[in-house]
Amino acid sequence: MAIRQAREFSMIKWMDAGAARVCLLGMALALSMACSTDSKAQSIPLEEGIFSGQLHLEQARIDDTAVPNEPVIGKVKIITDPEPSQEGDVFDEPVTTRTLDVPKPDAAARFLETAPDVTSAAKYSSTQTYEYDLGNLVATASADGIDFTEAAALIAPIKGVIRFPDELSKDKIKITYPVILFLHGRSPVPDSYKGYDYLAKDLAKHGYVVVSIDAASVNNEMVTFKRPDEADIASFPPKTLQRLLPGVDINSPPPGKARIKWLLGLIRAKYASGDASSLARGQLILGTLDRLRQINQQGQKTKAGAAGPLNVLKGKLDFTRIGIMGHSRGGHGVVNALRLKDERLKTTANSLAESIRKKPDLFENYPLLVAATQGTADLAVITGSDKFKKALKAHNIFLATGSKGDGKSELYGFKGGFLLAPTYAGSDEDKPKNVPLAVLLPGCDGDVVTFDGAKAFDKNRFGAKDDQAPRYQVLVQGANHNFYNAKWTSDDASNYLEGPDFCKSNAKGNVRLSADAQRNSGLFLIDSFMRYHVGREMQFASYWNAQARLPQAACPEGKGSCDERVVLTVQKGGSHSKTIQSFNPARDGSSFNRTVVLSGIHEHALCDLPVSKPPNPFAVTTCTPEQLPAFISAVGGAPRQGFLSVADHLELSWTKIDASIVKNLGDLSAKGYDSLTFRIAVARPMDQEVEVTLTDTANQSYPITASNFSDALHNLPRRKDVDVKIPVVDHPDDEVYTEGQARIFLNMVAIPLKAFEGVDLAHLKELKLAFPKESGSVAITDIELQNFGRDELIASKTGIGLASSKKPEDKVLLISQ
Repeated sequence: MAIRQAREFSMIKWMDAGAARVCLLGMALALSMACSTDSKAQSIPLEEGIFSGQLHLEQARIDDTAVPNEPVIGKVKIITDPEPSQEGDVFDEPVTTRTLDVPKPDAAARFLETAPDVTSAAKYSSTQTYEYDLGNLVATASADGIDFTEAAALIAPIKGVIRFPDELSKDKIKITYPVILFLHGRSPVPDSYKGYDYLAKDLAKHGYVVVSIDAASVNNEMVTFKRPDEADIASFPPKTLQRLLPGVDINSPPPGKARIKWLLGLIRAKYASGDASSLARGQLILGTLDRLRQINQQGQKTKAGAAGPLNVLKGKLDFTRIGIMGHSRGGHGVVNALRLKDERLKTTANSLAESIRKKPDLFENYPLLVAATQGTADLAVITGSDKFKKALKAHNIFLATGSKGDGKSELYGFKGGFLLAPTYAGSDEDKPKNVPLAVLLPGCDGDVVTFDGAKAFDKNRFGAKDDQAPRYQVLVQGANHNFYNAKWTSDDASNYLEGPDFCKSNAKGNVRLSADAQRNSGLFLIDSFMRYHVGREMQFASYWNAQARLPQAACPEGKGSCDERVVLTVQKGGSHSKTIQSFNPARDGSSFNRTVVLSGIHEHALCDLPVSKPPNPFAVTTCTPEQLPAFISAVGGAPRQGFLSVADHLELSWTKIDASIVKNLGDLSAKGYDSLTFRIAVARPMDQEVEVTLTDTANQSYPITASNFSDALHNLPRRKDVDVKIPVVDHPDDEVYTEGQARIFLNMVAIPLKAFEGVDLAHLKELKLAFPKESGSVAITDIELQNFGRDELIASKTGIGLASSKKPEDKVLLISQ
């Protein structure tokens, strides 16, 4: 049963221009008040947009009448903060919206400013960390990521840690605070959910309620584990058991039932799927939100009936502004939460009873429930009994919310999803809609070595026509999988033998980030994404629109510039981008053969986007006439280095200088757009150059050197002005990787249209991409015009360039995502 979105929402809200100006003025006069007509709870007053025409996504439909009419019963305790907030460190810096590089930025420059450090200008102090246990969710696990077939119920405790602004319980104005949730991946490390406290603490200081979910119960689930069972273990010969458990002394316990149970536990722990589809992870996110919404409506109490520590959150949470981040399998859980947000998979008391009857030993922590399922196989009789109902209440168990009778479920206002080194598998037919989505790829990931995140971005980068939400791919060179979680201290990249040497921290010429440097980078990328998209803090808009440098605090040792370390790809949604050439027949038609001319190209191939859907969950790219040798790479049967993106693309190889691809534009107007963008992957050698030329209908043309505007032309973090002279000479340390041993991705080149001096942008005739190196292999896709709001940013910094309307009936399109 594939999940279908119940409905799509128009994402455009029109706001009277005069009202918008009054609202902004009111915020300037009184920062403590949100500009709202709501006489009840107001949203926390965060920064408004500086880009004219910024879009606000439609408000979520939150029906608090569906909340259980009782407080949440749970245990909450304070975890001592090793670095407690100091009373004097708040408000000690002026509140600034951006760091200005120059008074008047160059409209044709790559960067217009430097992004602000996320840790600066804190407006709040953070509480210490509260660890909570708010009951138990009945969720559903499945090994099938396509249709979620053969699903089985499990019990997932609603546990985790939470931080929020200390001022939340003291404010005199009834305002509400955005909610951010983190979900860790599958790891045997205890307390993995505590590994993102460095992110949570910073966000809490800037006005966010931050929850990190404990998903250990999902990681250890065995309800989807089919064989072997105890009877199989008893029948297995010693040779089979030793093969299943290498290095284990299988004869250690004495023969008998205890030994069989011990062996079965070891095999289950080693081979269980841990909810391979991440369905339960998605439900755990939504179930945690359900519990928080109940607290927001009814409060939180202890078992003794006293007000609990989280009772202060009553009436303080804003469920129209939610951000979620998932790491590793948690990233897949985020995707499922966004898929399920409109129409959920319902869990029932019957499905729980059935799971308990099949595998009662897996529910030994809930003895009253196990006892209530004995004596009859009739599920209706079991779940209708007082014994079963009392057991549910005694164990504080609730069911994952299902759809209402009208086919709709309560909608939470997800304003951002961040996939951190995610796993990704399942149907491509049910994409997250109308939610800004970022995928971070650690360039030296030694765990998810198939780089599923690249697939997640490529398959979700385009939404429906009315989907205005942007998508991002963030390649962090030198980062491994684990260090973003402070509890995951093992260096997966150095321990992974099949990875490239430049990812091994003990290798000569390695490009690795230290654990601290990696987390500093992650702190900026994750928190700025959340604050921009969830909190509408527009000081971060320029970075997420590819116009700002990284702040020094996000760089190794906290100094200098390091934009070569983080390669950002931006795909604007809806009307904010216009395809010139995608190399996808469904979007281009037959335009490739009619409007594209290849010169000096030795061989080429057109490759499609593999679509995973029933019955083929693992579709692979197919190319016409066939994939070029430079792009075929596999180690141990699965691609782990070489070309790892899967977007539809054009592959090119050449052996002479100045090979080129020319696109006939007819008489194309670039009105409404400010940047020419395309994605490129360099397969051979390690560095390339592209000379980009636009020509207008009057034959005026202007060439641009692409490497002046992007770090996408290097497969390692090489600074053009320091490390390498392009296009003639490669860096000497790169020579050993020139045959595809690097990890290669399609990354964005973005050139401001105003850089093409003297070209009439309203009448474009031709685009030429020329390759000055004597040989090479590259992949090209997504040649587009995009609007990154450059003119609005320049106008905000110079005070010129924006025409104000004097007509009260004029409308302004707001775009905050």
